[in-house]
Amino acid sequence: MEDRFIWAMHFRLGSVFEPVNPTDTDGRYLGDSTCVDWERADGRVRLMAAAGMNTLLLELGEAMEFSCLPKARLRGQVKPSEINEHVRAWRKLGIETVPVVEFSAVHSEWMGEYSRMPATPPYREKCADVLREAYDVLEKPRYVHVGMADETGSYAHRHLALFRNKEVLWHDLKLFSDTLSKLGARPWMWGDVVWADQEGFKGNLPKEYLVSYRWMVNVVDGGNIPEKEAKWIETFDALESAGFDQVPTCSTSGWYQRGVARSVETTLNPTHVAQYVRTHVSAERLKGMCCFAYYLPDATGDKVHRQTCDIFGKVRKDWQAST
Repeated sequence: MEDRFIWAMHFRLGSVFEPVNPTDTDGRYLGDSTCVDWERADGRVRLMAAAGMNTLLLELGEAMEFSCLPKARLRGQVKPSEINEHVRAWRKLGIETVPVVEFSAVHSEWMGEYSRMPATPPYREKCADVLREAYDVLEKPRYVHVGMADETGSYAHRHLALFRNKEVLWHDLKLFSDTLSKLGARPWMWGDVVWADQEGFKGNLPKEYLVSYRWMVNVVDGGNIPEKEAKWIETFDALESAGFDQVPTCSTSGWYQRGVARSVETTLNPTHVAQYVRTHVSAERLKGMCCFAYYLPDATGDKVHRQTCDIFGKVRKDWQAST
């Protein structure tokens, strides 16, 4: 399994991601409840397996009842033992589950009161507790993903604008890496901070990290991509030149079209990313491919997931056919 090329997809277990009640003072920044639809989750994993995927990045978020986060409890959370039952069933389908605990300061509302105190000693201690619990709950996985989505200041329009940068950011990422290394897991993260600081990450981001930069840009017929967005894809080159192992991430739900930030359907993005990284990232450091389809716990989300499995499954077949 250690040398297996990763074909991964991501989805969130819970039903809430952004804060819905930012003025709460009782620690429940996500409101009072969440919902886990196991029938839907199991169905999506079966579709992944049928398409030839072998890895699931499962974002636990507010869905799991962490014993170390008692003040972040919500109605509808599931017990760790319940998650384990499904993870074991998915393993029988050939799916390795990697827990995602999103530590980005702009997406950490699931941590309750700790989400408003990044870079403080209590917060850092709690992050270490969360990592240990996630590692134990998923029965000592090879990888634990620490998230870090959008830790770039791009969410400064929100009610509470808070993100880590420079020395503070590198300190916390090293803390996460050290904690996981001691447990026996390899840290994995999104590459947003690399894109935001093309020079600063060199020599500061621990080499232990498996990095997944997400190039979620709309690709139209003929490969027509706005110049600025096309330039972003060179983040894969920056990671390669710095010697980082990568699992490049594509998406069927792009966020950029002609320079405007908005969600669009982009069926050609996965093929474009796959073709690019095969010629720009060395085989030694290219550890896999990942596809990011936004998780919506409804019929629309089911449709997007099914389409993503079809598209990314074809990318995998074409990749292996040309290997």
